Amino acid sequence: MRLILLRVSFKLPFKFYILFAILFIATYGFYKKIYWLRYVTLISSLAYLGFYQGSCLCSTGSLESIFMYIGMGRYSNLGVSLFRLGILFAVVYFFGNIFCGWVCHKGAVQEFLYRESFAIRVPKTLDNILKKARYFFLFLITSFLHIKCIFIANIIGYCCDNGGVIT
Repeated sequence: MRLILLRVSFKLPFKFYILFAILFIATYGFYKKIYWLRYVTLISSLAYLGFYQGSCLCSTGSLESIFMYIGMGRYSNLGVSLFRLGILFAVVYFFGNIFCGWVCHKGAVQEFLYRESFAIRVPKTLDNILKKARYFFLFLITSFLHIKCIFIANIIGYCCDNGGVIT
């Protein structure tokens, strides 16, 4: 009887090593209370993970990838997305929200854009008008998307029964 051993190798992409390095620095800074290090990790994750890689290593992107691969029937690509999701859940479970507050590039954009020093002050009447106008613009944008889907469906000869939404 001959024993056959299967050798399975799983090589992580380089961006995971960068993520682990940024996560290590963020964890160190959090527990040693070096709060200026937070901005260093946010800027580095925004620069590398956000702009250079253009990929989301967050739970939202992982869940999106999982459902996309299942919907397309590409089950062989599920491993990396499930691994990403597992790593992020493990990090959040063991370290709290260090990932979201110190590493996530989406949080970095929100942190740097919505600071008090960048706040635009508008008069109260204009603020009330703009608050009411957002619903009009939402209706306008969704109407244009619906019309665009119907127009494209007529061109390619595809008729959707779900209200014009082509996926």
